[in-house]
Amino acid sequence: MTTYKEIKGTLIRSVAQDPANPTLGQVWYNNTIGMLKGKTNVTATWRAGGNMLLARQSTGNATNGRQTASLVFGGQTPSTTTANTEAYDGTTWSEVANLNLARRTMMGAGTQTAAIGFGGYINPGGPPTAFCNESEEFNGTSWSEGNNLNTDKDNAGNCGLQTAALCVGGRGSPGVTIHSQVEEYNGSSWSEVNNIPTAVAQGITFGIQTAATTTGGSTPGSPSYPAALTFEYDGTNWTAGGNINNPRGAGGGAGTQTDGLIFGGAQSPPDAALTNVESYNGTAFSNEPALAIARTANGGAGTSALAITFGSGINPAGVSASTEERTNQITANAVIATGT
Repeated sequence: MTTYKEIKGTLIRSVAQDPANPTLGQVWYNNTIGMLKGKTNVTATWRAGGNMLLARQSTGNATNGRQTASLVFGGQTPSTTTANTEAYDGTTWSEVANLNLARRTMMGAGTQTAAIGFGGYINPGGPPTAFCNESEEFNGTSWSEGNNLNTDKDNAGNCGLQTAALCVGGRGSPGVTIHSQVEEYNGSSWSEVNNIPTAVAQGITFGIQTAATTTGGSTPGSPSYPAALTFEYDGTNWTAGGNINNPRGAGGGAGTQTDGLIFGGAQSPPDAALTNVESYNGTAFSNEPALAIARTANGGAGTSALAITFGSGINPAGVSASTEERTNQITANAVIATGT
């Protein structure tokens, strides 16, 4: 068998940390984390996944779900608000237990087997007082009542786990007020914490409760939508981050504070759904390969490299049952790793 030394004229080096500027084709063993790594190219693409059973938009979803284990709940069909919940196994969506309260523009966090859904709008044809503060927890089989948000709202930023969820801003009463209020959930109750510096609704949020990023959305005043502002949360305080390149709101998000992804959403006027995708490295946003279908009010979950989006409004006006999955194709200029 031909060895790496015979091909490249050198042995694979064992190092305590990755080289600062590896060359294309360079391979090394990182003995600190126990991984064989190399420099190559990775190109991201989006591919079609299995369709949901019920077409809808403005859903809640388990933000810490994965491409192979996602959960979507609630939302707006062409004719009604729904309590429907579906689980995804990487190929097929299956109906599971419904929410106790049908609603749209609600928020969610957690995983497929440990999720929380909170807030939302319970009557699309009713008055603004239809904003709600209801929380429900899902155990993989059924929904049960949890303690409610302190404020009735929908369209808030959301991320985290069932036992450590984050709710950022949102819309609520009186009238249709855009909030700066932030709440954290500890698995038992919601508590108000430091406000986000700028009131925002329909922001795109990713990360965890102690390291979250929220960007875009609607802000008070005129023009109110969409914003380009980004804020980062460390579990206590909010600080400004890098602005998004294409201002938008009501899109999907995935990943971590230093390796995040936003996709879809809408700009106004005329509230047109977008295919645009951007990645975030904790400092700046960069444009990425676009979605195949323009989407807004779409769900998002997964990692930046393996994100998933579903449950969206589409152009022309309508709702979609389609799913898209992001995947990385290795071609030649990024660091890749394999386990020991």
